[in-house]
Order: sequence, then C-alpha cells, then structure tokens
Amino acid sequence: MLRNNNDEFEKLFSLSGSPTQQLSDILNAISDSVMMHTPDLRMMWANQAAVDGFGTEISDVTGQYCYSLWHNSSAPCEQCPVLKSFKTGEPEGVQISTPKGMIWDLKAIPVKDKQGKVINVIEIGRDITKQRKLEEQLRHSQKMEAIGTLTGGIAHDFNNILTAIMGYTGILQMKMGRDDPLRINLDQILASSERAATLVRSLLTFSRKQAINLEQVDLNELIKRVERLLSRIIGEDIELRVITPPPSAPPLNLRGGWGELIVVADTLQMEQVLMNLAANARDAMPDGGLLSIETRLVEFDEEYEKVHGYGKPGMYALIAVTDGGCGMGEETRLRIFEPFFTTKEAGRGTGLGLSIVYGIIKQHNGYINCYSEQGKGTTFKIYLPIAAVNSGMRIADISGSDASRTKLALAGTETVLVAEDEGEVRKLVKEILEEFGYQVIEAVDGEDAINKFMDNKDRVEVVFLDMIMPKMSGEEACEIIKKIKPEMKVLFSSGYPADFLSRRSMADITKGELNFIIKPISPTELLKKVRGLLDKDRKE
Repeated sequence: MLRNNNDEFEKLFSLSGSPTQQLSDILNAISDSVMMHTPDLRMMWANQAAVDGFGTEISDVTGQYCYSLWHNSSAPCEQCPVLKSFKTGEPEGVQISTPKGMIWDLKAIPVKDKQGKVINVIEIGRDITKQRKLEEQLRHSQKMEAIGTLTGGIAHDFNNILTAIMGYTGILQMKMGRDDPLRINLDQILASSERAATLVRSLLTFSRKQAINLEQVDLNELIKRVERLLSRIIGEDIELRVITPPPSAPPLNLRGGWGELIVVADTLQMEQVLMNLAANARDAMPDGGLLSIETRLVEFDEEYEKVHGYGKPGMYALIAVTDGGCGMGEETRLRIFEPFFTTKEAGRGTGLGLSIVYGIIKQHNGYINCYSEQGKGTTFKIYLPIAAVNSGMRIADISGSDASRTKLALAGTETVLVAEDEGEVRKLVKEILEEFGYQVIEAVDGEDAINKFMDNKDRVEVVFLDMIMPKMSGEEACEIIKKIKPEMKVLFSSGYPADFLSRRSMADITKGELNFIIKPISPTELLKKVRGLLDKDRKE
C-alpha cells in the first residue's frame, strides 16, 4: 500500500498532488493505466497509458470525473473500486467487461496522511482481455482432452463389440430373403449399431483423435454440392441462401473479398460441420426463417491476434453461417462448444453437435467463433487457412473412392491370413471370408502371424493385420512379411484412435498409401477391401 508517510514517495509528489518529472517518466513508461483520484472522484493525474485509453489529451483529463470519461456516465458505477477504497480505507479490486467486449482488472490503492485518513486513491487498470480469452481456450482444451482420453480408452473395445454385432447381423441379412418379415428387425439392429459407431467416431473427432483424410478442397464447390442435402435438413419453412461467387472472381482486397477458396481439408468432416450447423439453425427457427451461408477471403494481421487472442497472421477462407432464430444469451454463448452442454430438452440432443464442429475445425488448424444476441439470431464464423488463392488448382477426386470397384464380385477362393488378437472379431472375419469362398488361416498376434505366414507363404495372397496386437504389432509383422515376400498384399485394421498409431502409419493412411479399414467392420466393406486388393494388379 502507498502511504503519504513514506518520505521517498512524498518527495516524488509535489504539493499540488502531481508527480515530479522523475516519477512521471516512470509512470508513463508503464503499460497499465495509472490515475490518482480525489475524494469526489475527480482525476488529479493520469499516466500516458490512461490518457491514450481515453483518447484525449492529458490536459483534458485533469479535474474530470473518472466515470464521465470512462463510462460517459453522470454518476459513479455501483462496483467502482475507487469509491469503495475511499469508504473502507483498504485496497479494493474488481474486474469489469466493457460494451466493446474488453475485460479490465481494476485495483484501487488508498493514499493516507500521517493520521491514517485517506486523502487520495490511486487506480491501476490492466486490459486482461487476451489473457481471459487464452484461459477460456485452455479450459475448453482441457475439457476436450479429458473426454478424448476417456473416449480413446474405450474406443478400441467398443469398436470390437460393434464389429461383432454389425458383422453377424450383416451375415444374417445376406442370407435372408428381401421379403422376409424379420429383415426389418435386422435393419434396425444395423441402424442402431451404425449410430453407436458414429457416436464413437464423433467423440474421437471433436477430441482430435480421429484420423482425417486431407486433400485440396474448394469450399465454394463443396458448399454447392451439399446445398440440396442442407435444404432437406432444415425443412421447407426455412429459406437457404448460399452466397458463393464464381471461382474466377478476384479478391476485392487483402482485408476481405471473394476468390477461389482452396483449403486442405477432409471433405466428409467439413460436410459434417455444415450439416451440424444447419441442424442447429433449424432448431433455433421453429417457425421458419432464413439461413444464409456466405464465403469470402479474409486476412489476419498481428493486430487481429492481439485483439482476439487467436489467429496467426495469414490468408483464411471464411464460412459465415447465419440464422434469424431466437439467438442466445452471453452465458449460453460462452458454453456452446462444451461437450455435452445443450439447451434442448431431455432426449432431443446429446450436446455433442457443436463440440464436434469445434473439434473438426481445430483439427484443420482453423478457428470458429459464435456471435449471438437473444432474439437477434446467431452467426458462426469459421476460418480455415488458405492453401492457394486463384492459383488455378482443382481438386481431382473429392470422394477418393473408385466407383468401378463397387461393381467387382465379392466372392473368391484365395487364401487370407487373418491376424487379430480379439477372438470375437477374428472369428467374425473368418466366417465372413469363408462364407464367400475364401480360405482363412488364423493368427492370434503378430508373432503367430509371422509363424503362420512362414508355413503358408506360397498359399497366402492377402494378410489381414490388426495394427495393435500383443507380442508384435501389425506394423512390425508387416515389415517382416514384406522382407520375405515384397509383393504381399496387406490390409490393416484398427479400432484404436489415431494417436495410438505411429506417425508414419498415420501419414500413409492420410495419403492413401496404406490399405486400412477402421473398426467396426461391416461384412460388405471387408469383402470389398479384400477383393479390391486381389484384383488391383489384374485390373491394372
């Protein structure tokens, strides 16, 4: 606490209450706002940082009421720490939010005479907006990490269980006639299993543990392609307005404009983002309204990062999704990206939709913001780093699938070595393959796979390997098998999240250089993968 009986302090202040030149130089060098107030809350003195904050000259500050300059008010604030410090004679503090969204930490320190009477109060104000935003982001990241750790721990076992449920149901469905009255029950089991599998993938996605398939994507083309699907999601009583100018249109300027918006992204995940936001908008407009999706090119500079607490300098593609719905209050807005937070009634939402959106955007090194007011609608703004602007690049094959492969026959007579440590999954894969004529050799782990391969290397044409197994992983087993027989075809599988796999494997999966099938495995998907591997060289 500063006290008037401090001789050094008295020397630094003149009798008029103004600091000496020496102290002025020190205070003006401080980035925090420093002001001295009289008992009637007039300002005796302010340093340069405070004057800059007022947007005035230092001569215009002296003698003015602080509440008049700070808040354009005719009376002191209820939570004024200076007023409180005059009353209590003790240091006081408060944090306030301004209408412009800034957060200030205010400290009031009383200055007393030799009798202990408060004669002045020094107020120190610090802009902590960026700090609070960073703390907010850290807390959100910690929550996501906790859910991600939990999800990653159960994903493997849960996916194995789902593989057995979906696999055996799929086998029954294949054997059952289309007119069988019991077929509808199997359809319901498969549909429920698919929803469970989607839920696990969604949890892994928002916790950034799901592998993504990155490629160059033109956002304008992507949005136009899913426009019809979005219209079905929102219903007929909501108008969908998409504003995506032609790719040939040049940017208006560096700060914001139009252009060909090429980003590196996972197409399916970006479609999921748009569908989740559309579903959110639909729920916010039960009586109908307008949903608009607009894209443009923007630039983040260093000043943007200082103000908002995020955004590395560079060019970004902006997707703005705006609805004219009920909007939300500030307390709700601050929590919407939290996992399992929902404002919907029980049974109508999991609270994962916006968390998944947040996780996908973060996984793409992007940013997402929500702007909303009660009764005035909501806007979500997504920023994705630009890969190229007006460069003439085009995405070659957004789907990444070979349409002709689906026409290939699923049956075969070749021998497949199946290495899987989970007994139920191994048994299921064996039954599916044998049902379609394949010969199957079973192995319970990586070491067993090597031994079985050595005994049958002239017969085996495809090796099915679980990536993570006891004794020896699928990756290690593959390296040994490839040394023995370099041309051997290998199909990997895993139910673990992406961060359990090696960096090299993840890079190969992302680039499409590794034949991979993620659990839970459906019979049709497994057969297509195996048949596709066997026929690849013959087709070429």
